[in-house]
Amino acid sequence: MRKLTRFEDVFLRVVMAASLGAIFWFVRYTPKPHGFLEAAGEFCALMCVLGLFVFALAVRCAEMARDYHWSPEQCRWRPVLPAVAILCFCALKLSLLWVTAPLFVSTGALAGTLCRRLAYPNADAERSYDDEQQLHLVSK
Repeated sequence: MRKLTRFEDVFLRVVMAASLGAIFWFVRYTPKPHGFLEAAGEFCALMCVLGLFVFALAVRCAEMARDYHWSPEQCRWRPVLPAVAILCFCALKLSLLWVTAPLFVSTGALAGTLCRRLAYPNADAERSYDDEQQLHLVSK
């Protein structure tokens, strides 16, 4: 993955903030739909906003993985940490903790999988990363 430009970095931050605000709005403030068509439309809109958030979080974490030299396994689980932080905020501010918990944890796990694929695109990245990190007592 190439290094993001300043504009792309700012754009990703704005997209993450806007999509997170939209997710909170969908979970907390939307009125209950009256019919099946309205409920299906609201579900599709929520999935689109979640997809946008997952992609922006994965790209941001993949850039951090490249900068801080995360392992492929760390790339898979580090994006779950912001989801847990968001979940803690939801526990303090919202009464819908049981609705948002699976939503944000699964979002973090999906972002972690995508982050790993963006940071280490080849399938055997774990093996090649471990081979580079082996310690030797004598130089070869």
